[in-house]
Amino acid sequence: MWTYAIKRLVAYFPVYLAVMAFITFVSWESMNVVDAQMDKYATKQDRADFLEKYGLTGNIVWRNLKKVWATARFKFGNSLNEKRPVGDVLWEGGLISITLTLPTLILSTFIGVCLGLLSAFFRGRIQDRFLMMAATVGMSVSFLVYIIILQYLLVLKVGIFPAPDWGDSFLESVHFLILPVMIQVLVSLGYDARFYRAVMVEESTRDYIITAYAKGVSHRTVIFVHMLRNSLIPIITRFFIAMPFLFMGSFLLEMFFRIPGLGRTLITSITGKTDPPLIIGATAVLCSFYLLFLILTDILYAVVDPRVRLE
Repeated sequence: MWTYAIKRLVAYFPVYLAVMAFITFVSWESMNVVDAQMDKYATKQDRADFLEKYGLTGNIVWRNLKKVWATARFKFGNSLNEKRPVGDVLWEGGLISITLTLPTLILSTFIGVCLGLLSAFFRGRIQDRFLMMAATVGMSVSFLVYIIILQYLLVLKVGIFPAPDWGDSFLESVHFLILPVMIQVLVSLGYDARFYRAVMVEESTRDYIITAYAKGVSHRTVIFVHMLRNSLIPIITRFFIAMPFLFMGSFLLEMFFRIPGLGRTLITSITGKTDPPLIIGATAVLCSFYLLFLILTDILYAVVDPRVRLE
């Protein structure tokens, strides 16, 4: 297993470098950083000092190669907007974003798998049709509509949840994440329920299912034991492929609920005053997580399915 993981890491390293080279060039050379960061009354000398300070002078290839080499070693420098190390910004914002998105992924996956199993158990009957109709209706409503309506009803009208007011302390403010998590789970359920139902229905046509019925195994045992276990590969795939993106948060929820997560910070750094070190740092961490979770997913395939071999 370790040999396989190391081989995959070596194979993925050129991919990481290619992504970093692309995002470094785009961030520093194509986003007009000087005009975004400098005051409009800045003198030519001020602009020249800025270019010199951030390595924007000299040969364009060589200066970007030096930046890529630093990024490959996770040396991102200081954020231009936050005026502090990029690592600190990523850690603080990423922790808040993960606290928002990880419970969402776990809950939506668990509930989605349960609904998929129920739909497969009652396949073709009124319960199955009702669940799929509800899932389709849920998918048809915009994420933004859920945010606006539920925030208006549950915060302003009914007052079940407090108005968003994120403070300086993470522990004292974490309760403001309850409603955003509920909204994101509600939005995800429609997609997850339909996906996992499709997985279960496809699995129900396998030969081992027909054999189990022929041996007299009950319908309940076939659905909730045999079928669930053999459906773990698509479940693992969907779950772990989504894991790296939890770090980036949900910028819509963070913007509307005034949550200082990484998603909100990144949107500001792209649409407002451009902040290349932060953009590059977030991309490097996301790319690294994505490649690592691809390897972990392959390893888990072999754990849940003895027929899979790591070669």
